Amino acid sequence: MRQEQTEPLSEQIMGGFNYPIPAREQTEPVPERPGFIIKGITNNGFLFHPIDWAEQLHSRFITFGSWGEEHYFPYVAMSFIQDIVSLVVEPDLWEVNPEGYEFLSSFAKQNDLAIVERELIPPPVLRIEN
Repeated sequence: MRQEQTEPLSEQIMGGFNYPIPAREQTEPVPERPGFIIKGITNNGFLFHPIDWAEQLHSRFITFGSWGEEHYFPYVAMSFIQDIVSLVVEPDLWEVNPEGYEFLSSFAKQNDLAIVERELIPPPVLRIEN
């Protein structure tokens, strides 16, 4: 029989980092950090090994629900871009997990992986006409 977790999500271990979600006041400025894409090729054009590197990094950002189900962190996603395994990091990751953001950034730099910075794009606005 499983025991239900009573801790709030912000107190659980997320992505290998135990951290509380930072609480800030509305007037406090949010540091702007760009989103970026880590491509599975080095800056010299070689494929990065191990081939499952993106899966291993992505799995650090999984949380587990009260019944043991996996919840993927919405700010880190695996993708294939131009047939290359890539990891897409959203800029919002910096707000909720600055250690995770810095870890992914330094991992890419230490392994000489190609990094593509993403522009901060606002979500599309849906217009419903009557």
